[in-house]
Amino acid sequence: DRCTMSVDPVCRKFFASQLRAVVKVDPAKRVYRYNSLVFTRIWLQGVVVASVPDAKGLDRLYVLDDGTGLVRLKILKKDHPPPVIGSYCMAMGMLAFASDKEALVGVQKHVDLSGAPDREALWSLEVIEDHLAFY
Repeated sequence: DRCTMSVDPVCRKFFASQLRAVVKVDPAKRVYRYNSLVFTRIWLQGVVVASVPDAKGLDRLYVLDDGTGLVRLKILKKDHPPPVIGSYCMAMGMLAFASDKEALVGVQKHVDLSGAPDREALWSLEVIEDHLAFY
């Protein structure tokens, strides 16, 4: 998986609140920049707090709360089970922005981490470490 602790600039760990400052570098290739970090995919963790229909009413969107803000998630692989409301979940995928400038993540991989309560406590440190390593 390209979202690992390695020095791979493709996938970066983020807090939901940081997504407001993301800038598109190359929309055709879905390349984004946050300060000096250039990336194509993001990794978020938080509690799944809601399930809502998308704008067309065709798919479900899931809302992830990481304590800094809310992010909408769209599960791209139809054969994957949806996240459970109330679970602490890791989600990795491609970033997009809706017309209302709200972040939407096209989730390529998600894992329920509720069975590992230390993951939530360590997440803030992981995001900070990830960003400090590239500034």
